[in-house]
Formats: sequence, C-alpha cells, structure tokens
Amino acid sequence: MVYWGRDGKYLKYRCPQALGKGVCRSRFPCTSSSYGYVLKLPIAHDPRRNPPVPRETKKWARLYRLRSAVERVNSRVKGLLGLGRVTLRGLAKVTARSLLSLLVMLAAAVGMAERHRLKELRTLTG
Repeated sequence: MVYWGRDGKYLKYRCPQALGKGVCRSRFPCTSSSYGYVLKLPIAHDPRRNPPVPRETKKWARLYRLRSAVERVNSRVKGLLGLGRVTLRGLAKVTARSLLSLLVMLAAAVGMAERHRLKELRTLTG
C-alpha cells in the first residue's frame, strides 16, 4: 500500500498498482475501479504504529533531522551548562535557570560569530 495523505483522523493508503508505483501483491484483485483499493487507518487506534506523519514521507525525514538537532542542544545544555542535575525546587526557579542557561549559550554563539570564529560557533568552551 502507498501512503496517500491524511483524511481527518485517518491515514489513507491506496493500492500501488492503481497508482502505477508497483505491483499489487494481493492474491485477489483489489477492486475493479480505476482508483484502486483504499485503506483508512485511524491514528488514535495505535499512534505508535500509525503516526500522524508516516515514516516514508519527506516531511517525516525533515522533522527527524530537526529532532536530532534538538537532542544535540539538549545534550550541551545538560552537560556544559549544568542542567543535568538541577537542585532547585519549583517550576518558576527551574524555568528561570533554564532560560538563563540558553541565553548564555546564545550569547557565546553571537560573540564567536562577531569575532568571525565560525568553526567554533557550536562550542561553549572556546
């Protein structure tokens, strides 16, 4: 089956032979219509197996690349800026500490960019 978009709360898949993207591997012909067989899977039924953005799409690849970039930032913030072991209590205090840590990281990046040290832009110790 070939992913054919999202229809509200359902993912829509169509027969690959009707789309000209492959051969239908079913033992029986899907349907006599030229549109082909359509399978609608509810996202809410099993969101882990049927995610809102299917893995074979370009949008998923783009979002996954962004995820790895965010994970690198999280690793730097936890390791180098001391947010791995926060000893403060209260949401407001932890939020303030996190924001200050991110501001320090951005200020270091701006300072290195102004000095034309672009190779060291992603490091905090430079």
